[in-house]
Amino acid sequence: MVDAMDPAADSPGPVSSQARERRLIMAFYDQWSALAAGRPYPALTDFTAAMLAPYKPFAVLIDLRRSRDQPILRAIGGRIAARLGENLIGQALERTPRQSLLSRVTDHYLEVLANRAPVAFEATFHEAEGEDLPYRAILAPLSDDGEDIDFIIGVINWKDEAAPTDLAADLAVDLKALRAAAKAAGRSRQALYILLGDVLAFWEDAGRAPAAYAALLREAGLKAQQRAPFTALLKLVFGAHYDKTRLTEYAAALAHAQRQAWSPQSFRNRLIAEGGMKAMVRSERRQRTPAPPGPSTPVADLVRQLPVLATVDRWHGDALADKEGGAPLLLLARRGHGGRLEVVAAMPADHGEGERLSRQLARQKLSSEE
Repeated sequence: MVDAMDPAADSPGPVSSQARERRLIMAFYDQWSALAAGRPYPALTDFTAAMLAPYKPFAVLIDLRRSRDQPILRAIGGRIAARLGENLIGQALERTPRQSLLSRVTDHYLEVLANRAPVAFEATFHEAEGEDLPYRAILAPLSDDGEDIDFIIGVINWKDEAAPTDLAADLAVDLKALRAAAKAAGRSRQALYILLGDVLAFWEDAGRAPAAYAALLREAGLKAQQRAPFTALLKLVFGAHYDKTRLTEYAAALAHAQRQAWSPQSFRNRLIAEGGMKAMVRSERRQRTPAPPGPSTPVADLVRQLPVLATVDRWHGDALADKEGGAPLLLLARRGHGGRLEVVAAMPADHGEGERLSRQLARQKLSSEE
């Protein structure tokens, strides 16, 4: 059986512009995740030659079986080798030229060992000839026994900015890859952060092809909202019935990234550095200046806009029960046996502290429903 990563089987022939774009990285992560199938890592032997064919020209295989301190380069893709100018297959990783495109990948292998998870990144490579190459890469661990990391496979691609691209046609392809990645995003926070960075990159591309993006929304039965532009995009990726609370958090994080003019990679890095999704959502909400319902809006009118969560057939409360006009109440409840909620106290929701709390809760609920 021929080794799927055998360098002799690789051909550095022409590759389409589509294969050089970021969806190559997204598709590889999706393949890696699918092969893991609930294990921490897949094995190298899980990949068939057909599975690796789209990635091999841009791939590098790092062998850690002998020593983690002195890994070996076992395979280098033809497109990378063409830029490298020398044959380093079988050589120690430390021999990688410092100012080479290959070093952009191999410099990150220790992050994979530290995180014990795939690591994705993007930047611009400045070649000696003065050419700037925007690139995107991912390194993913492989294990024969599912515990010890034996290999790390890296995939890097770059885009010739002068090459013509058809964003309108590519958006649909990228969306398909995003949806596939979303199915596996629950695997880890790392996977989610990679995906959200891709969603931000997709949003930037959609801004350059607004008609094509609008067509994708119409096809999915979604409508863009000026007040919450990322909500429709996230529903497009995760599905219209995805958990609304999570979609709201993701949308807040994306809005914060856009407000700060972060690149997709910077967005991922800050998600990790600042303590994760919750910290970013809090930061965005502090910076927002939404127009709250006017003080003249009665609390009862606000309450009527909210969906019913539960119904109490008979009220056995205090004198508040006799108050006419259907004035809303603010209730305090505890969890009882069998999933029941037991109301233990009530206060008027149309004046005093009850009104302040009611307005706050109503604003939060109405915002989450958008």
